[in-house]
Amino acid sequence: MGQPKHRITGMGIVSAAGHGVQAVTARLFEGRTDQANPNDPSESRYFKLKPETSPATDFLPNVFALAATTEALAMAGLDEPSRKNLRIGVVMGSTVGCTNYDDDFGRDFFTGKFPGSGALRNYFRNNTAQFIARHL
Repeated sequence: MGQPKHRITGMGIVSAAGHGVQAVTARLFEGRTDQANPNDPSESRYFKLKPETSPATDFLPNVFALAATTEALAMAGLDEPSRKNLRIGVVMGSTVGCTNYDDDFGRDFFTGKFPGSGALRNYFRNNTAQFIARHL
């Protein structure tokens, strides 16, 4: 029958319960379903982002998506050199929705106006799939 063409080899998570499959799993096994507090020193372990992400300059949902993708690739044992000749797909779920629309874009678009070039530039710059592809 041969090898399957598709495999799930890694997972990553960033959520209100924390960052990382291990951290979120630990929190759930502690019986905690409340939102973790990143400012509480006892909970800071739930919110360690990778240094290659930049919440100060990048669109935050994209930073979270990149962090989850980076975790999944690491779990799969796929460092940058080993990914070079592979075709890799990323399947992602998010409850963030259409937040890549910045305020100006959303305001113009949803009131029937044509968004200005700055709003369009931000919209396309914030495309999560393109952001991940640029950083990997």
